[in-house]
Amino acid sequence: LHWRTLVNEGRLATLARWLEELSWPEATVEPQLALVRAALAAQTAQPADEVERWLAVAAAGARPGPLANGIVSIESCIAILRCLYLTQGVTAAVAAARRALELEPPGSGWRRQALIGLGQALYLQGEGDQARAPLLEAQRLPHARDHAPASAAVLAYLALVDLDAADLDSATRRAHASFELLEGHGLAESYVATTTHLA
Repeated sequence: LHWRTLVNEGRLATLARWLEELSWPEATVEPQLALVRAALAAQTAQPADEVERWLAVAAAGARPGPLANGIVSIESCIAILRCLYLTQGVTAAVAAARRALELEPPGSGWRRQALIGLGQALYLQGEGDQARAPLLEAQRLPHARDHAPASAAVLAYLALVDLDAADLDSATRRAHASFELLEGHGLAESYVATTTHLA
């Protein structure tokens, strides 16, 4: 069972218990585990400093080459986490997302996360018009239905962009599609549905 599956299913408590068991000194400085710990801290609303603490551990132990989950490098994963969880603020999130898009090749499934992070950060900067392009690109990537939380987030942010543009019909359609996608995966009441409910 991959840790990402637990996240996508909203089973964060299970993941937290697993990480607690991996608490010997070598495990607490292992870079890929540090990235998982950073992601869990972000997804359980820990302070940004706690997320950044684990990202620093990952960066300190960085080795060249792809990660076990297919991300091209530790640098790219750090950038993706920073853009998605805004740990250094919105402006830094835009820069982090763009760096991740530079690092992740066109065929990488992780480009979707970087594009969502870029669209989200641009939207939160009040640049909805600029946010639309990366969100639409994320929507066009293959296998969108296999990534329900990410695909629902794309639809939800596009709905918010539509609302800002006073396109109520499109906003309503996308918000409903986002909710239905999460509901179909049993995630409509989980933390991944936050943006969907806002839309």
